[in-house]
Amino acid sequence: MLERTIQWVVTLLGVVLCMFTLVAVNYNVLQPQSALAFFIMLGMVLCFLRYPSAKWIERLVKGETASGEAAPSWGTTLWFVDRIFGVLLALASFLCFAYIFVQTEPIEYFKDHFWAGGISLGNRAGQETTMDLAIGVVGIILVLEATRRSIGWIVPALATAFILHAYFAPQLPDWLLPHAGLNPTQIVGNTFLQSLGVLGPAASVMFKYVF
Repeated sequence: MLERTIQWVVTLLGVVLCMFTLVAVNYNVLQPQSALAFFIMLGMVLCFLRYPSAKWIERLVKGETASGEAAPSWGTTLWFVDRIFGVLLALASFLCFAYIFVQTEPIEYFKDHFWAGGISLGNRAGQETTMDLAIGVVGIILVLEATRRSIGWIVPALATAFILHAYFAPQLPDWLLPHAGLNPTQIVGNTFLQSLGVLGPAASVMFKYVF
């Protein structure tokens, strides 16, 4: 029952993603940043609903182990728990990117009820609230995990290395390209909340052209 429900949700969200992209790219109904947030939100939710935490869990459901032996009886239970975990991560992704959307899109209701001090997220760069930063940290972790699930460890490992480089750069030797460094607030802001990282040029190209 759970798997069938997830498959229906995945199909529905896939259709919504396609239709939203066609409309948003051609008619500019949303601000660029909020449109990107909605686009990535749908992709992240689909990713967590589609991919298990590890491929071997999926093999257990299909009744085989890496050695070709019959899967243990607890495999179905593990699969169920993992699917529930994936649903929770999908919900967390929805909340993180919905927050970006609400804090960016200049709808009067959003401005009056959600914008900190009546200032949009893009206009308070460098002055992010505690909630902004909390959402940013969770969002970064979710993006790294979604990437790991879908294409493996290499890309999220590289991304993590560059994040660490941004923080520890002042202590690095010359051959590791040191610089003045960024504090955690700057890293979270640049990486997730503003238009230089997750919601940056790469996502924009994917949204406007590739997809």
